[in-house]
Amino acid sequence: MKQKILNFFKILDTAQEQTLSVLQKKQFSLVKPEQETLRILSDEETEALRLLRLALEERESILATAQQQGLVASSISAVCEQVFPGQNEWKQIIEKLQAQNTQIHWVSLTNWTISQKSLVHLTQILEFIETRGAGKTTYQFSKGTSTTSTGGFVDKVA
Repeated sequence: MKQKILNFFKILDTAQEQTLSVLQKKQFSLVKPEQETLRILSDEETEALRLLRLALEERESILATAQQQGLVASSISAVCEQVFPGQNEWKQIIEKLQAQNTQIHWVSLTNWTISQKSLVHLTQILEFIETRGAGKTTYQFSKGTSTTSTGGFVDKVA
């Protein structure tokens, strides 16, 4: 069981490092629109996803094995406390993995924000094209406005 847990930590560490690397490359490619780099990252993303799935399977296996052995299997930390009594090295590994996880969350959030800003920008460009710069939005409704004069993309009757 000890070796299985240590193997899980290695797999998860590798998966997280690769995921973080891919996300950081993607962030750079989103800021400086580099479509070719984004296409190339697809293979790296697939490999990172495979490693994350492998780590999940290992985690589930460890928890199932621990439960079969009568150990408290509510988390990997709970299992480690029972499998490595009096040892604290595993706590440092878990802290490192949790820190990497937090970093992955922040980079993911940043990438999502960049993508959303790009989407809003493109939507505004389409809105400008549709209204011919007249400043009327395609979604604006007021009591005196008919649907035929509000915009073609959303609600204009063809």
